[in-house]
Amino acid sequence: MKLTKANRFSHPQKKVNKGKRKEFMKPELELPRKHLRRNVLGLASLAVLYPLIHKDSEDETRAFKQLSQIKADTFSHNADTLAEINGAVGGGVELDVSQLKTGELVVSHTLPDIITAPQEFVSAQDPRVFAHAIRAKGARVHFDVKNVEYAPSFAAFLREQQKIKPVSVSSLDHTFLWGLQKEGFDGQILFTLTENKGRHGDPVKDFIEKYLSQNPHEGKLGVSINHKILTPHTGKQLTDLDLYILAWTPNSAHEVRDAIRFGANGITSDRPRLLRQIGRNFENV
Repeated sequence: MKLTKANRFSHPQKKVNKGKRKEFMKPELELPRKHLRRNVLGLASLAVLYPLIHKDSEDETRAFKQLSQIKADTFSHNADTLAEINGAVGGGVELDVSQLKTGELVVSHTLPDIITAPQEFVSAQDPRVFAHAIRAKGARVHFDVKNVEYAPSFAAFLREQQKIKPVSVSSLDHTFLWGLQKEGFDGQILFTLTENKGRHGDPVKDFIEKYLSQNPHEGKLGVSINHKILTPHTGKQLTDLDLYILAWTPNSAHEVRDAIRFGANGITSDRPRLLRQIGRNFENV
């Protein structure tokens, strides 16, 4: 029980001189009551939330164990330096590639809108060097195209890499990807689908209507889809069209498990622990 300043060091019922007046100082009882109320509310909240948190933890543990029974293509995400490439796990590595106004290509996950850069940066972030390092690890290369300033030179680069060893490429620029497909690019082409709802409030339906209905479905086509919009319904729509599905970027075991259950053939993730747990599916890297 806390006392007021005047009688902090005295008994609560002892008379205290204050000038010429004599009065009894009363203990402050309100503050402990406030603390008590807060403690009661905190315990009540914990009692309600603990079962939910515990259930989520159990589900995550169960899902992690189930991953070893699942086979899927796996790609490490967010590799911007050669050191990160060397530490990457999984059957493949995703490289985010941007094209400068000057035409050079650079690996850059954090600078998707880069326009110009010092020559030292361009040399250090040459995607050819990164791709060589990935192949030296025995892994597969996936290029995620962030922006295209000059399509012919970018397409030439991708064809060059495909000749060295099979690659896959994804982009939000669907027009660029259809151009690759029509030119006979024989690597895996994945059209990126995001949470942007589009005309019908359904990005998968928009994609099918806008592109697949107007273009011949030939070659190795697929989608690179945000795992948050991959549902049993969208998964069935895509698999019925015989499209390869790469889900990005589920970073918990239950998200990875659900994405594969809903039809994903491959997973791109920031979590090496999850990628190590998933059964490897690449036949020839």
